[in-house]
Amino acid sequence: MKKTITLLFITLCSFSVYSADLVLNNFNDITCYTGVSGSFGSTMTTVNGTGVITVPANNTGEYIYFSLPAGFDVNPYQFLKISVKSTETNYRFVPGLITPAWTSSEDWTGTYKYTGANAWQDIYIPLSAMTAGSAGTYDKIALKVAVYDYKPSFDMYIDNVTFVAKYVPDYSKDVIVCNFDNVIATMGGFSSNTISTTINPNGTGNVGVVSVPANNAGGIAVNTIDKINTATHNKISFKVYASQAFTINFEKLEDKTNNAINTALGLYPAYTTPNQWQTLTMDISAVTTNTYSNIVLFAEAWQSKPAFTFYIDDITLVKNGIVSAVDIASDAKTSVYYSSLQNTLNIKCEGDGLLELITLTGVVTKSVNMHGDTTLELSDIKNGVYLVRLKNSGRQDIQKIIVSNKL
Repeated sequence: MKKTITLLFITLCSFSVYSADLVLNNFNDITCYTGVSGSFGSTMTTVNGTGVITVPANNTGEYIYFSLPAGFDVNPYQFLKISVKSTETNYRFVPGLITPAWTSSEDWTGTYKYTGANAWQDIYIPLSAMTAGSAGTYDKIALKVAVYDYKPSFDMYIDNVTFVAKYVPDYSKDVIVCNFDNVIATMGGFSSNTISTTINPNGTGNVGVVSVPANNAGGIAVNTIDKINTATHNKISFKVYASQAFTINFEKLEDKTNNAINTALGLYPAYTTPNQWQTLTMDISAVTTNTYSNIVLFAEAWQSKPAFTFYIDDITLVKNGIVSAVDIASDAKTSVYYSSLQNTLNIKCEGDGLLELITLTGVVTKSVNMHGDTTLELSDIKNGVYLVRLKNSGRQDIQKIIVSNKL
């Protein structure tokens, strides 16, 4: 028999274990009381260890809620993670923290959407836009599902409702800014650009999806947790996937609290391998002040081009080292490393290939036919920014490097 729980039932959760992450409800061995709002709103049941929610048609504010443990403190947590599956797709979630007196703090600014089209997808909902309060301020967390998305009534499966602890970066290593799975940054688009989370179109897990408008004049911004210190991390890398080649033709770093404080980078990383994931790397060692905490990327801006979409993943601050890796290949059989200490390019590859060092104006300054692993000496090359082009096994990869002769 189908059981409906309304907001008239106010009870506390029971938990079997506490850890860095706090599982509210997995609809199996860890459960809490749930409810729905209104006299005609959603209903929730449990089927085979999974929650099932019937979302009303044209929802304009009805919500489900999960009760919190006594004395709950939201401050140690960064996200509410939910696993979701439904035949309906492309709808959003509006979260809200609710007090015992039924007042709430909600976040209507985010674009936390399910895009899985009948596949399970983890949705990470930031908590930062809601007023945190102190321990005991809230006793419920609510989700408005498909609110003002004007969808027909549909069933949504939900599981593993979890508060995810705040990410504390380890600056002795590479620092993940955002991987769209368990590390999610505050981010947004401007001038009609948008960025949201979706399922990887060519792999597993979640990735970011960026919608670029026609005649683009804007971009996206991704916040770092702390200010970027190029004395310890002087590169930014990220993976890109699209159905067409394109260039990030304007990049800058900003102070996220005052975007008038910024510096343009002028590196222009290019995506050249349609329908394949490619890692792009930006060398920011020329930035000498650690006042920036926002990474801003413009794709094909001011180029009078049609609208397009690209995917982005694994945005990372790369730890400095004597040898800096230039990832211009997407498999383990081919790699290129630039050593600023020895001023050499060290190429590992199988079979034959062609390596070229090209200026930004298109002049080939070095060219070598490779037969397996090769080292290219660069002491006679002027310091500056160059393109490395590697042709091997029927493919071509391009990446920029900064040559800095220290000998």
